[in-house]
Amino acid sequence: MPSICPICATELSSTLTPRPQSPKGEVHTCPVCGWDVTPLSPETAAAENRHLIWAQDLWQQSRSLHEQLESYQLRLEQLQEEKTQLQDQLQQLLSSSEPSHPNPASPPLQSLEARLDHLQSQLLDAKEERQQLQYQISEQLQQQEAVNRYVAVLRYQFIECQSTLTGHSDWVSAVAISPDGETLASASLDHTIKLWNLSRKQEIRTLAHNAPVNSVAISPDGLSAIGATLDKKIKIWHIRTGKMLHELTGHDALIHTVAISPTGEILASASLDKTIRLWNVKTGANIGILTGHQEAVQSVAFSPDGQIIASGSLDNTIKLWNANTLAEICTLNGSSDWLNSVAISPDGQTLVTGSDDATINLWTLRPGERLLTLKGHYGAVNSVAVSADSKIIVSGSSDMNVKLWNLRTGQEIRNLAGHNSLVLSVAISADGQTIASGSADHTIKIWRVPF
Repeated sequence: MPSICPICATELSSTLTPRPQSPKGEVHTCPVCGWDVTPLSPETAAAENRHLIWAQDLWQQSRSLHEQLESYQLRLEQLQEEKTQLQDQLQQLLSSSEPSHPNPASPPLQSLEARLDHLQSQLLDAKEERQQLQYQISEQLQQQEAVNRYVAVLRYQFIECQSTLTGHSDWVSAVAISPDGETLASASLDHTIKLWNLSRKQEIRTLAHNAPVNSVAISPDGLSAIGATLDKKIKIWHIRTGKMLHELTGHDALIHTVAISPTGEILASASLDKTIRLWNVKTGANIGILTGHQEAVQSVAFSPDGQIIASGSLDNTIKLWNANTLAEICTLNGSSDWLNSVAISPDGQTLVTGSDDATINLWTLRPGERLLTLKGHYGAVNSVAVSADSKIIVSGSSDMNVKLWNLRTGQEIRNLAGHNSLVLSVAISADGQTIASGSADHTIKIWRVPF
């Protein structure tokens, strides 16, 4: 077990009682922040060992450079002292000559001047070499500090890309993972939704649409996949058979995203027509319209109790709605740019929003006050998701990166690099062990989370 918690830096006691009943195996919990400290996997232990060896090598190199620097410093002092002595001798020689007619061709004078010039050249060379050494030492120290930080949190940060799923011929606009973690659905601008077996990393089937698919969701029972398209339609599919169950129409413009309620009974769709429509999943009937946004609605999400709907819009606002009465509860302002994605933590306490201004904002769901602004991405935050234990935020950005954040502290935990273009969507499995990311590079990456 590590000596300190990587999240809050609390010193951990070796006497903490493990929880052997955890599905992850033996797990210790930080007494301050509640973070689970998981034993190292073999590959993580190997990676930690490699970086420890690298850190030791860097330390040895830094020590050797410091010794060289001390040697050059001593040599400089000696040369400076010798230069001072030569300058005194030269001054004495000049003083002893005829004041009005000094003889510059005098052998002693020429010899002293030559020695002084040579010494001056040696001094300049030594100073230049000392400057180079100081620069090298600075670089070594920065590398060593980075390695030390990496090793300190490697147990919790070593996340490898398990696999890259290929098959789409255009941008992967959305991804969703089934509640049992067995099925992945991916939506693409190539007019398809693909279903994948996550265990085997194999495609199960392709669900064809007549237009680019912007969004996909999987029902809480894991039996249905819902896709939203540019042709203003929503299609509900049976995952096992690939049969279309319903085709929903009613929006006046393309649909950006869909979300399904925790009970699986109600579907919400957000559209370019500035509205959110609610649908009965079983019958396909339109049961309500939420209006109030001034621009296109980009994202929508249900609270875990199904009582609140959150929506993010290109009017730079988030709105909270009563899912029963369809009344607007409040409007949250504070983003300087478009709201691309909204998610509500499974504990029902926190609203997470991703914006075009490259920030992630955290809000209290009730009464809707901003808690934190997370900065670290260098491009629009296109998608956010929250782990089932409400501890981790996953974000995907136009900077081609996926980031993991501590929801409580706002600290960045890990950056996942590997996509070659915009990351448009992210999802995390219910057990928190798998992250999926969809990108404009036409691929889906599957990441294994060891904590």
